[in-house]
Amino acid sequence: MLTDSRKETVTMTDQILTPRQREIVELVANGYTRDQIARKLGISPRTVTQFKMDARHRVGYRLGVIVPSTPMLTALCVKYGEIDIYA
Repeated sequence: MLTDSRKETVTMTDQILTPRQREIVELVANGYTRDQIARKLGISPRTVTQFKMDARHRVGYRLGVIVPSTPMLTALCVKYGEIDIYA
């Protein structure tokens, strides 16, 4: 259990990401590239990048940490039950 600067406890039942952010992070966690995700979801590769960046900011703010990379984002999302890596 991790707390942010406002002392709000983050639990596994809290939803940090939007459904689309969650979908993209799950695909990344399952080995899809940016271009593969873009094709699969019918969006541009730049949009995929933007969703990942927004997800990093959301998770970092909510957990009170800096999320410097996509692997770190994926690890935190798995740890806190935000994504299912077997989806």
